[in-house]
Amino acid sequence: MKKNYTYVLIAFIFLASVFLRLDNLLWETYGYGEMEIKEVVDSYLKGNFVNNYYLFDTPPLGKYLFTLSAILFGSTEFGLRIVSVIFGILTVIAMLFFTKKLYDTKLAILAASLTGFSIIHLQFSRYAQVETILSFLYIAIIYFLWSMTENNGKYDFLLLGASLGLALSVKFTSVIMLVIAVAYLLYTRHIKLSIKPNFSISIQNNVLKALAVAFVMFMILWPFGLQRLHTEANITVDYGDVSRSQTVAADVPIMVMSFFRRIFSSVGEAVPHSLAMGTPVINYVLLYLTKEFMLIIPMIIA
Repeated sequence: MKKNYTYVLIAFIFLASVFLRLDNLLWETYGYGEMEIKEVVDSYLKGNFVNNYYLFDTPPLGKYLFTLSAILFGSTEFGLRIVSVIFGILTVIAMLFFTKKLYDTKLAILAASLTGFSIIHLQFSRYAQVETILSFLYIAIIYFLWSMTENNGKYDFLLLGASLGLALSVKFTSVIMLVIAVAYLLYTRHIKLSIKPNFSISIQNNVLKALAVAFVMFMILWPFGLQRLHTEANITVDYGDVSRSQTVAADVPIMVMSFFRRIFSSVGEAVPHSLAMGTPVINYVLLYLTKEFMLIIPMIIA
């Protein structure tokens, strides 16, 4: 009976997660961020993979997926948002199975519930954005990283490298997962650093192979990333009461431009805010706590 109850609970979490992500998916037209994705998709459908700002705004894998969906379902709100819905649901499933593998069924159900009913994750799952794709890949990276270090499975390095390469091919901010992986590998002694008597570094073969797979995967998925585009930027730096400006004009590879694009952009007029909200990490934490408070706190208490 207890086992049947567990299956019923898992089924409820899954069906509720699907319903909350699919219900009334067309309730509003495209948002601003979705219009960027749509512009890319329309350009990809015409065979234009280079000459458009939003084409090199981020790496292309997410855009490939949205374009494929547009071919299957049309370049419409549903045709684009269904990608986020699918990966949102896959994230819930991955969280359930991976947590069960690492811990037990009770914690797996709790983790899947927190993910399935998360307000932020529900929002991302209902808009044409790449965040749910990343959430699925991040879970895969963490799991295969753990499996490679703990179980040393035959293909764990391949799956870890593939997951990392796919995540980097969706958004450059995924480099944080590379940093986390390196930190964890240092902790598990799969990467060893020595300063005395001489500086040395030792990296296990499966780690090197995983990094090689990630690099190859990234380059294969962005074949036009090394193509150069002419770029001009006006850079102004304030030194107290003195401002210094410089104009930069160069032919820059698309992937370099994509990685450093925020350096050559400006917010415009200053936006007043408190010190806490002006700190990105604190800002995200406060946003998360505000949106999730009504759901997470009762579940933790229960």
